[in-house]
Amino acid sequence: MQNVSLLFPSYHKTIDPRDPVPGPIPAQTVLEGDDGSIERLHMRYAQNGGLKIVGNRNNITEFLAEDMTWLGSMDFAPLMLGFGFANPTAELDRRISSSISSISSSSSSSSSINRSSSRSSSSSSTTTTTTASETHRRRVGASKLWENGAVETARTPWSGVHVQGVDPTLGNDNIVQHATLRRFGEMGIVASQRSHELGYLHVHDGGLIGLDHACVHADNTFVSCMNYSLPAEQRANCVKIWHHSWVHDCREKGVRGDDYNLNLTMHHLVVWNLGVGRDGADRNDEPTHPPKGAATGLILKGDFNRVWACTVFNTSVYGQGDLCPTTKKLGPAPGRGFPLLPQQNMHSLYLNTAAKLVTGQGGPLYPNATFVAWKGIARLGEAAMKLRDPANFDFRPLAASPLVGAGATHAPEVMPRPDGRAPDVGAYQADDADPWRPGCTFHPTC
Repeated sequence: MQNVSLLFPSYHKTIDPRDPVPGPIPAQTVLEGDDGSIERLHMRYAQNGGLKIVGNRNNITEFLAEDMTWLGSMDFAPLMLGFGFANPTAELDRRISSSISSISSSSSSSSSINRSSSRSSSSSSTTTTTTASETHRRRVGASKLWENGAVETARTPWSGVHVQGVDPTLGNDNIVQHATLRRFGEMGIVASQRSHELGYLHVHDGGLIGLDHACVHADNTFVSCMNYSLPAEQRANCVKIWHHSWVHDCREKGVRGDDYNLNLTMHHLVVWNLGVGRDGADRNDEPTHPPKGAATGLILKGDFNRVWACTVFNTSVYGQGDLCPTTKKLGPAPGRGFPLLPQQNMHSLYLNTAAKLVTGQGGPLYPNATFVAWKGIARLGEAAMKLRDPANFDFRPLAASPLVGAGATHAPEVMPRPDGRAPDVGAYQADDADPWRPGCTFHPTC
């Protein structure tokens, strides 16, 4: 599918800033199926969710989403991937409907495109904007049933129905590249722990409603590849790669791998202006401007994460730092196979990243914390980094910058230069003749 424009694609009259969202799932636009593709998609003025990818190996290229998700719920974002269709799924609804009564449905409606669908001639994927009444998937107290029979409250949509402790491979290996997301109410991108790739993103001016949000977020909703008791091949699906992106002017966190996060790789990211408010207004962290949040540039919880070649600056001093590799102890997840972590990120590595404020979210910092590698971390602020012209998105270091030649090599993430010189610290090299630029390119406002 190519060249799609959706203005006012869906509407839900109830604004509930915190979970659970009552009643049926509000109308949303869904790409459902496997091996589909959308190229050049523009979405604007969706009061709740934007595009939700349900299935495997789908490819989204050239995507612009703006002025969205004023529902203010973490369950809905301009872009979601790696989740099931609804929370709970239709199958899960049937399993628990006998013991839990449904919450009465709230009104939901959408534009005339709601009842239309388009099928790609070369794939099995369907794109549709659908209402809850059409799908007959009722929210049941925002609850979900784990394989051990316990009912728990969900923050974000659940990603599969467990069968004897293993959930199906729903939502793996989706790819989103060259996307711009801006001016959204809560999260910008919400991804599950399932394998996917996000590249060349420009995400900014987000988190305008509520707290505890991130512009780009890997959720902690449990999926089977987080279960350490399963064979390694069944856990290989928790591999996520985020690269070559700009994330800025978020009211709280920029980029986050949340609790129990595993196998998240971040490289070549520039993240700035977190919690400080656009032009100094609407601050979200300073104690005299409540509510107090927890602004952070990059925060990675869990373990087996890899971070290199990132530039992070101008995070609120009242937050959790420009770079936060969480190192405090993380308790086990009962019934889910996730063990006690005496120190989070013990099997993670951090390389060649410029970030002045570094914290462990209450845990120890290097060298008192253990990592696979901690090299080339430049504790510098924006001015000390001596970047060429960050106000105009030129983040290459000047020749006189202390970032030049200060990086370390570590195979396979950072290989030596052909001429033997040490790499520069940060998302760009000083001698980049054609520096990469993220975001969409197909629309005049990209």
